[in-house]
Amino acid sequence: MLNVCKLNGFYDRRIFRIRAYEGRSAYLIDDVADEEINEGIAGKCILLHEPSTNRYETYHFRESAHGLDRWFRRNESIIFYIRFTEGQRFLHIHKVDCGRWTPRAQPADESIQTKRMTKAGNEFESALEAEPELVIFLPEYIGHEPILRYELRQIDERYCLFGVATDRNYQINKLLLIDFAARTVCEGNPELPGQDSLFRAEHIFKMDHRDRQWIGIKTTSIHWREKYELWNDPAKRETYKDDLVEQLLLCELEAYISSVKKGEPFPMVAGRVVERCPLHQHLLWWQADERGLNYCLHDFEQHETILVTYGVDHGSEGRTGFGKKERVVVAGSLLEEASYRNGSVYAVEALEQGGSVFRNVTSGRVIFEASPHEGLLFADEDMAITYVWLQDSNQQMIYYYDLAEGGREGQLLGIGFAQFDDRAKVLTIFS
Repeated sequence: MLNVCKLNGFYDRRIFRIRAYEGRSAYLIDDVADEEINEGIAGKCILLHEPSTNRYETYHFRESAHGLDRWFRRNESIIFYIRFTEGQRFLHIHKVDCGRWTPRAQPADESIQTKRMTKAGNEFESALEAEPELVIFLPEYIGHEPILRYELRQIDERYCLFGVATDRNYQINKLLLIDFAARTVCEGNPELPGQDSLFRAEHIFKMDHRDRQWIGIKTTSIHWREKYELWNDPAKRETYKDDLVEQLLLCELEAYISSVKKGEPFPMVAGRVVERCPLHQHLLWWQADERGLNYCLHDFEQHETILVTYGVDHGSEGRTGFGKKERVVVAGSLLEEASYRNGSVYAVEALEQGGSVFRNVTSGRVIFEASPHEGLLFADEDMAITYVWLQDSNQQMIYYYDLAEGGREGQLLGIGFAQFDDRAKVLTIFS
């Protein structure tokens, strides 16, 4: 059943969904009242929304925030954000625990309060940011070289990685492991198997499996079409064959953190390279659950889309073992957008005459076809949600199709900017 929530007071505001967790959703929203700040994410605030009551609250950063990362898992929801002072000599790391939030008895149709919250005397802010900031004197770790680029990567509610680029190639070349619980900082060893490096990490995630915690690392960030074009060009193929290798790795979290703190490389006795994609392959998506990993990859040479299931098990004598990897070719083509749900692969495919179709690739059945002027926000076997942009506006007309009842005429749900939570089946319209 679709639950529709409407929040007023957000006309023409840019809204970025961070994550849904335990019946709540978190968003990053432009803070239009903060006109004096024009860098990084400083002009934004966090909005927490509870769809069951349609109540929301906002969290404004106490100071100018220059970057953030977030970690959401079950009932835990942590956001780290950073800022610099004294010409990037000091790094300040703030930890925001959204899971402690209890919505106020505030009607959801009231306009958002855009004034900056003060450091003291605000119940919501003190409840969120209960832990003091962690301040790091950066020259102690990276010298006095200028910071040309930086990245913050959160591992879980305790650990995060901070990388900086000090060379003119703008590649991350220094890495710090930050332990927020112990309030310690150490230089990390970025070495990964296959002559890879944590500096090339595109995504870091955490998963639970059989009472153990694991860290997953996906390296090399590139869109599949860009990689395909480089592979398809003989003149460029040799040049990029080593630079664009993608890897998906798993390691027990405790062993990995221990190796980083000791300055040791990736511990292969507790980890494994799950997948290595050379230039002729691309990792399209991956998802982790308690059973292991599911992921999908393109093979340009064979012109195939392949689904892989990979279970993680534990062997004898305390050594980590790995389950059987199963590979299934799900399409004799390179799928543009693919997802894996309830044992089936689904894909959105563009039509030559315009518009798109949502198809069950496993069965080959076309489930829904969107018209050329419609964008597809979500679709499954039972329903489809589409949007049509209004001219010269950040507003959309949002339509609902009841596919379970055979409905082919869209029902207008509202006008605004739509965000959809797949797991909770909640559509939120900001207007």
